[in-house]
Amino acid sequence: MSVSAQRHVFGTRSEPHTIVIARGDKVRHWTVRPWVLASGASAVALLLVAGLGAGAFLFAGDSVVRALEWREQQTMVAYESRIADLRNQLDRLTTRQHGVRETVSAEVEKIVDRQVQLADRFDELAPLLLKAQESGLSTRAPTQGKGSKPSDEPTWKTGSLDRSLDEVRALPSSRVELADMAEDVIPLIRRSTDAVEAEQVAQVAELATRANTRAERISALLGSVGIDAGGSALSGVGGPYVPAGPSEGFSQSLAQLVTALDVLERLDAHVRSAPLADPMPTGTRSSPFGVRADPFFGREALHSGMDFAVSSGTPVHPTAPGKVTSAGDAGGYGLMVEVDHGNGMRTRYGHLSRIDVSVGDKLTVGSVLGAVGSTGRSTGPHLHYEVRVDNQPIDPEPFIRTGRRLAAL
Repeated sequence: MSVSAQRHVFGTRSEPHTIVIARGDKVRHWTVRPWVLASGASAVALLLVAGLGAGAFLFAGDSVVRALEWREQQTMVAYESRIADLRNQLDRLTTRQHGVRETVSAEVEKIVDRQVQLADRFDELAPLLLKAQESGLSTRAPTQGKGSKPSDEPTWKTGSLDRSLDEVRALPSSRVELADMAEDVIPLIRRSTDAVEAEQVAQVAELATRANTRAERISALLGSVGIDAGGSALSGVGGPYVPAGPSEGFSQSLAQLVTALDVLERLDAHVRSAPLADPMPTGTRSSPFGVRADPFFGREALHSGMDFAVSSGTPVHPTAPGKVTSAGDAGGYGLMVEVDHGNGMRTRYGHLSRIDVSVGDKLTVGSVLGAVGSTGRSTGPHLHYEVRVDNQPIDPEPFIRTGRRLAAL
């Protein structure tokens, strides 16, 4: 059998490897058996794999660490951003609360100032209201709010303030926050104050209008009997229309009211001094003023006054305040008293049974100047009453009628 055939059948025998190292004259050699060489190669391969694995591990581990650090940084940034946002919100809230507090404080101060102004206006109105009442004007509000009950109490002192306070009291009774006060309470009080101010202005303007209307009527009635007491408070006015605010409106209405009341006061003085009363309300008018048949001669003659048939002894009162200019026997008048009322107006009372005054006496409407009689040219007990203007006799009837109309105002 050949050598190749033997190798094919029995395999090749592993020959040991010899490692020879020569250095100069020295030669060294080692015999390495196959299994030792295989083990060494395996060890070297393992070392290479371990080195590569360690390098890869170190590289991968560094990436993971960097990823963890980046994630932690992102988390910290997010937290810091959130904290900063919360701080900003807190700062804004604090700033807003501070702003709201300042706004509420300013609004409350304004409301207090307006309330003081309204109170001062009421104090300013008090003497004018008293003056209006003395002039015959009602100072109560002309209208009542819807659903409100009529009241006998004047509303000038409070206006709509009671209703506004009721609205404020209707708010929840729990603790009122600044925001609620700024958004709900302050606007409500402001609206209520505006309503009170507007009502106050409207009432003053309405009272001024009524005072002027009354002045016009009185002036017209006095003019009907020849008494020129001047025009109305609003006569001879004009100008461009410029809307006025509440303060300007109140000042303007107040000025108009003052003027109208001054005119009324002057007119009332004319009314009080003019002989407008009925000299004998209980008597019967037996003879009017004007041309008539003389009771003694039967011929037409001017009757310079009015006759009132009434029983003898009835007290006689002057028809207006005045000063006695004549008191005594006056011929056809019999016992007669003449009273000067000023402004050229005088009255005479004739045929008296007695005289209770003297020349120079100052009389009032309630004074008794004498008693009814039938002295002088008289056919029976009666009062002869005359009205004279600038010493000219005029019909007393318009004066008496005007007095009744003025009393009805």
